[in-house]
Amino acid sequence: MDSYVVLFNASASQSILPRADFVFENGGRISRVPLTVPTLKPLQSVEIDLGDLQNDGRVPRDVSSGALVINYGGPEGFLMGRVFGIADDPTYGFYSTLESYAPFAIDEVYWTTQDDAVSLLTVTNFSDKTDDINIIMTYTGGTLPMPKISLQPYQSSTVNVRDVMRAGLLPPGATYGGFRIFGTPSNTRIVVKEHVISERMRMATPFYGSPRWVDWVYVSQSALGGECNPSPPAQCNSPQYNLELDQTANIWLITHWTDGGDIAVTGSIWSNDPNVATVVGWSSDSHATITAVS
Repeated sequence: MDSYVVLFNASASQSILPRADFVFENGGRISRVPLTVPTLKPLQSVEIDLGDLQNDGRVPRDVSSGALVINYGGPEGFLMGRVFGIADDPTYGFYSTLESYAPFAIDEVYWTTQDDAVSLLTVTNFSDKTDDINIIMTYTGGTLPMPKISLQPYQSSTVNVRDVMRAGLLPPGATYGGFRIFGTPSNTRIVVKEHVISERMRMATPFYGSPRWVDWVYVSQSALGGECNPSPPAQCNSPQYNLELDQTANIWLITHWTDGGDIAVTGSIWSNDPNVATVVGWSSDSHATITAVS
């Protein structure tokens, strides 16, 4: 497989000098190798042969994958990038876009094992600290939580759905579905790439998920939330507290996301009328406390 990255300066008036690194894992160690990228004049493109990294000894021959980290000075969206992988048969190859945003969660990436299809999902940690990533496979009628993946900064991990199927983890008849990939909202920055490959059809099709976002914020009697109407548009109703004088109750701040998930977050909760009830503490993994005072 020959791999190339193509960068394009979309500005009609401003030159750009990209700074690019290829980051890879070898023997459990994360290494970073700079790429030589020239200054790009307005509307100019450049092709970089990633195979040169192995030809000149900068990357070991047994390294087959890695992450590209590219920075530049200028307005967002001026630099565009694509990565191509071309097999010996030039009708068969890989294609993916470079991302300008690394969210903490990605949803609705598609997988299938129909016919001879192989679905490969690659997750890269773009945070500056080691992070635990959750992957949940979805299919008609159920979900399959995968073991958490611990990734060092810029480390990648790949899931082959065929391996999951061969291990008997998917029920009979589950031949397609999606993924939910997420970490911690305050810490996680991930980039996800997925290809569905069919050797019989000589095809490798990229699929792109979408970042999820907060649809509603509410307070809850449970760290798990659950007070939202599951049917869109979301309607989340904070609970009513019927407390006697000086009686207390726990309270959490919950974010309801567009994929239907609820996550407890750190945030301030206060009482609109402290003559009726007071709230002490921050809502996070440890709850706040509401007290009836009248």
